[in-house]
Amino acid sequence: MSSPSHIGRFVVVRRIGSGGIGTVYEALDPEIERRVAIKLLRREMVAENPELVERLFNEARAANRIGHPGVVQVSEFGRLEDETAYLVMELLDGVTLRQRMRAHGGPLPMDHSLHIVIQLADALDAGHRRGVIHRDLKPDNIMLVPDSAAASGERIKLLDYGIAKLPPREGQSDGPLTHTNMAMGTPGYMAPEQLRDTSRATDRSDVYALGTVLFELLANRAPHVAENQADLLVRILCTDAPRLRVLRPEAQEALDILLARMLVREQPSERPTMQEVRRELQLIAGTGLFSAGASPGSIGQLPSAQATAPSAATPSTLSRVTGQRVVRPVNARSMRQVGLALLVGTVLLASAVVTYRSVRTATAPPPLKVAPPPAELPIPTEPVIQVKQDEPTL
Repeated sequence: MSSPSHIGRFVVVRRIGSGGIGTVYEALDPEIERRVAIKLLRREMVAENPELVERLFNEARAANRIGHPGVVQVSEFGRLEDETAYLVMELLDGVTLRQRMRAHGGPLPMDHSLHIVIQLADALDAGHRRGVIHRDLKPDNIMLVPDSAAASGERIKLLDYGIAKLPPREGQSDGPLTHTNMAMGTPGYMAPEQLRDTSRATDRSDVYALGTVLFELLANRAPHVAENQADLLVRILCTDAPRLRVLRPEAQEALDILLARMLVREQPSERPTMQEVRRELQLIAGTGLFSAGASPGSIGQLPSAQATAPSAATPSTLSRVTGQRVVRPVNARSMRQVGLALLVGTVLLASAVVTYRSVRTATAPPPLKVAPPPAELPIPTEPVIQVKQDEPTL
């Protein structure tokens, strides 16, 4: 299929990629010389399924409602003369998380994986606080773009809010039309309740999907694997996800517990909120102790990790829910403070001992003078007068 020369007022530069329902082009706004990406729906697909236009419009509404740097920015929604709908977005120069995983050929480094997922949790939490549920989180919908301001030199961008669930507007639905018992999304990353009925998806369904992404980054496989989609659905609905430490024994216990909670199967309310996930991951990443002897890497430089970490005396979200005490390693600053306190205490104790000894020496009575023993006398040849016992012998 040949590329159009123009889309509305935009000059098409090249085709970036295409999918089942449309094509994405790089284009130029000649008025302000701004490079953009334009998602153009296929006319034949829209004719068969008019709901696709609603999904495109839904994506624009969701992105602008959230307004987070981790969500792709949408600047315009329009239609061509033939009623073909299009969406104008910021142009991203990067790779998808799926491409990064394939290029790496194995589990991503622990610190790199946590850095990515912390950013994802922050962006998703921003959406949840505004009533937006993504419902289609997966590595293909996550872009990694260069950003010198980010701790690791790159930033995530969440894509495709087409089937996102939004707060309903007056007289309108809360997202693309979903029928009872209808499933929308990508099965391998959908929570069990979303598989049964997409309309029942909540913010905790996004938490499950994020747990699936994190598990795959660290274990180089999804929590549930099967030879075909039918078996996969049965596994997701009927079996619990394996524990991370079974596949990665060196993983920190707190991370293993958090992932298990994110992937709770039967009771979505038992999963943590996205905000709790972000805070716990920042705490785990901020310690730099992903495993024994592991290097903290760039993730240890996250500025908000220390600020949001609860004190060691306060039970964490993990310990409150699981009943297990999560040992929180002390950071370097705390160790320096403890060392300084011990040094000051030692000096004060030593000073007290010296003072006590000085006072005791000054107030003690003078020692008694003991007379030297008498000198030996020669044995007389005549009797001598014996001294009485009660007379002094000095």
